[in-house]
Amino acid sequence: MSPSRHLACITAGLLAALLGSARLAADDGTINVACVGDSITQITGYPKKLQELLGDAYVVGNFGVSGATAIANSASKSAKPYIKQAKFKEALAAKPHIVVFMLGTNDTRKPGTYTYIEDFPKDYQEIIKPFIDLEGKPKLFLALPVPIFGQGNFGLNKEGLEEGVLPRVRALATDLKIPLIDTYTPLKDKDAMFKDRIHPNKDGAAIIAETVAAAIKAAVAAK
Repeated sequence: MSPSRHLACITAGLLAALLGSARLAADDGTINVACVGDSITQITGYPKKLQELLGDAYVVGNFGVSGATAIANSASKSAKPYIKQAKFKEALAAKPHIVVFMLGTNDTRKPGTYTYIEDFPKDYQEIIKPFIDLEGKPKLFLALPVPIFGQGNFGLNKEGLEEGVLPRVRALATDLKIPLIDTYTPLKDKDAMFKDRIHPNKDGAAIIAETVAAAIKAAVAAK
């Protein structure tokens, strides 16, 4: 099967699954939220703040992995594919009712992972699909990565994010009919909150959490 046909088959399957009903709470009414991502998720504190904003009816799990990429091409020495990390399996095992994906920052690395940017949508789908296949049919959200200011650190860069990653995340959300959470725009002029030009401080993390919380509350209210 050609790569394009393989991608089309995956997309068709995902769309069918997304049209099914989602169960947005456990038997006791608790709503489990899985935050999937890289260091922006793991170390900035946004999932912790999200827990505070959502309250006791929710249990927010932090399944971020520093350095993780959506791109899974093993030929890239700089890649640390999220799909191959233990947190990926842990997130699935948590049986979440809501999943927030935020990957892409580390896929901007030049030279390295960005060489395979054309694989980004296909590989990101491979991360998303197992969550769609969960029995509970969780509600999914795709969050745009936060800004990178200039060259950032570790070879990560603004150009790769804005020209390569962001358009592909937006297109993927459209293709799969997954709601998009724009955590990029509220922070795009907040360079003072990014001391290393990549990771937001606690104030930036709070903005991420507030944006994600608003999207989750709206989805639950509409259910």
